[in-house]
Amino acid sequence: MITHDNILFLLILFVLFLMGCIAYFVPSLIAWYKKRPNLKNIFLLNLLSGWTTLGWILALIWALSDVNKVIIVNNGKGPSSPSEGKGKIIDM
Repeated sequence: MITHDNILFLLILFVLFLMGCIAYFVPSLIAWYKKRPNLKNIFLLNLLSGWTTLGWILALIWALSDVNKVIIVNNGKGPSSPSEGKGKIIDM
């Protein structure tokens, strides 16, 4: 027979399960929020090896790490390469 205690227990169990799923995918959610170009790889690492503590920590570090962007500023006329001295490379 289903009682109020059973329903409350199942509801608490379901909420804990959802919270666990959200906590498990925190690295993937961070990578998605920060629009990381390697989101798919972070998600796969999180999904397949996140159950190990090391895999979860590696996915979290990868999601939180800075993305190196190279911006080439052309100060001359027409296309040029930075090696010709007409452009600057700004490493961000």
